[in-house]
Amino acid sequence: MRSRSLAAPALAALAFCLPAAALPGGPSRSHRLDGSTARKLPVRALANASTPGDNFLPHLTYYGGHVLPNVRVVSVYWNYGSYFTSADGVAFRSKADAFYAAVVHGPQFEWLSEYSTNLAAPDGSPGTNQVIGGGSFRGSVLLTPSITGTSFGEQSIISELGKQLDSHALPANDGDTLYMVHFPPEITIVDGADQSCVSYCAFHDSFGKDAANVYFAVMPDHSPGGACNLGCGESADWFSNLSSSASHELVETVTDPEVGTIVASSVCAPSWCDPASRDDLSIHGEIGDICEGNLVGDTTQAPFTDTGGATWVMQREWSNQASACITTRAQAFSVTLSPPTLVAHTAGTYDFTVATTAPASGAATAALSLRPLPTGVTGSFDAPSLATGGSTKLHLTLGGDVGAFTFGVFADSGPTLAMAAAVVQTDDFSASTTTPSISLKAGGSAQLTIATSGGAVAGSQDINIQLTGKPAGLSMTASPSTVHPGLSSVVTVTAAAGTPTIASGGSLIFTLANGLRIKTLVVPVTIDGDDFTAAADAGSPFSFAIGGSSTFHITTAASHGRAQTLSFAGKQLPPGVTARFSPATVLAGGTTTATLQATHGASTGPVQLFFTVSGPVASQDLQITAAIQSSGCSTAGAPVGWIAALALLALRKRAACPRGRPVKQG
Repeated sequence: MRSRSLAAPALAALAFCLPAAALPGGPSRSHRLDGSTARKLPVRALANASTPGDNFLPHLTYYGGHVLPNVRVVSVYWNYGSYFTSADGVAFRSKADAFYAAVVHGPQFEWLSEYSTNLAAPDGSPGTNQVIGGGSFRGSVLLTPSITGTSFGEQSIISELGKQLDSHALPANDGDTLYMVHFPPEITIVDGADQSCVSYCAFHDSFGKDAANVYFAVMPDHSPGGACNLGCGESADWFSNLSSSASHELVETVTDPEVGTIVASSVCAPSWCDPASRDDLSIHGEIGDICEGNLVGDTTQAPFTDTGGATWVMQREWSNQASACITTRAQAFSVTLSPPTLVAHTAGTYDFTVATTAPASGAATAALSLRPLPTGVTGSFDAPSLATGGSTKLHLTLGGDVGAFTFGVFADSGPTLAMAAAVVQTDDFSASTTTPSISLKAGGSAQLTIATSGGAVAGSQDINIQLTGKPAGLSMTASPSTVHPGLSSVVTVTAAAGTPTIASGGSLIFTLANGLRIKTLVVPVTIDGDDFTAAADAGSPFSFAIGGSSTFHITTAASHGRAQTLSFAGKQLPPGVTARFSPATVLAGGTTTATLQATHGASTGPVQLFFTVSGPVASQDLQITAAIQSSGCSTAGAPVGWIAALALLALRKRAACPRGRPVKQG
């Protein structure tokens, strides 16, 4: 399940929220409300890790303040409409009361003592020296509220609870009492953009009254047909989903009750809290937030059996001692990754050992999962599950440009979800150039320096420098072409004769690689180039006959820089048409004569002719519109025998198209 985090200067509430699938936009973490105002604690968007600090193994820290050492639960039923007095409502109340009577003596209260307060807060302030133990159930109240509406906010609930305490309709607050307030299907709780069963499944809070804190939890309706039934929990049984939500809020109230006293400067809740922002390993936050299922697995719930033999469902909660979401201490186990930090110099496969401890209750089977892995990394286990107390191998394959990252391994036995994290440090480096841009002339060169840094890990690999993106005509020599991280290379860029002008928009792209990481540097470049123009003097229309030839001229000029040697070719000519040029090459400023001929296989009619004028680097295309005409040399009429026909054809060809006399055009 997901929850989200908001905080306010005067009043705060912590919420158990819906799975992302049920919530457009994916709200996250517990949230704290103050009427119409709210302050969000930083929430990191989910993404693949890029540096070792991006993901944190959960850990609850004591920030001072009280806990509830022996919680006393009162179930309160907001008696609006007829639901809680109907047969279904009466049955629900009876079952909920039985759950609360069981859960306060349940397995979670056997190990919550690890969050007792006989220690100092990070700022050095002393703890309250409270030891968490089992709780009790004080009974239930069918509350008749003075509020007659079906939609209201948390402040209205607080006001109503205060009135009911004053009228003694509720059992007196003794500092350990927690009022679990259940609402019928008709009621919607709205605070700003937050709405019950849309933003959250439940929340807990506190407020001051008569020089004491009053602790309460808001439990919207989870019954079939209601909005919470669609998104609160993974069980097909709606009451199991409700009891999971209720246990989440109950245990969070025990370990972090005074959320109503949070001020804007608080780093976290006033008692036990994990201040890390949401990441790919956990939601963090309070003891129940850490174990919500959107990040650590689809299953958040686990069953327990009470002393009378009845089975109930609750949410697993985070244990610092086990580094796991657990149900009972006896079923708890831990998982470790070895090595905890690994250095990767090159692409390839790297191995870790995944080891688990054996729980006191005996070996169990734990399913293994792995996340998050950045793009270019894959992972696999030798076995998808293992017996607790055993170990297996994890193989991580780095196949591309991968930076340092943190990943987690999760081992889930049902009652326990154990977590471990490891860091993969990659042989990283950075690169820069002391030259922001370069300019050079065609036939000339310029230099720039590429400086590198990095190489913090032992055995860092050398960096190879290549010019992988460039304008035509440019080449590079680097001295040296391979450097160790922290050293520099002097790069000489040369422009060949005939390189055209680039006034703006040109760039050099250098690719640096060390076998794993790949970095690019982009340096703007301008070129004072050698440019030319070319034009054809073919008239319009330009025509030539089959069997004959026709000529025109291509005149060139050096438009910028030095004159370069130019060559000529027919680029796109129709079948049967050939071109020759005399001379075949000229210096820019010279002229060539182009002679076109069409054989008897050519088709008559209009055509587009394309020619290329090429320098050492750049080229230009010329297009001519022409017409191919019939020569009159073909025979006509029916043959009178093949020998006679050939003789007649030879005579006609010789007469109509004598050799050495081309037809000139223009």
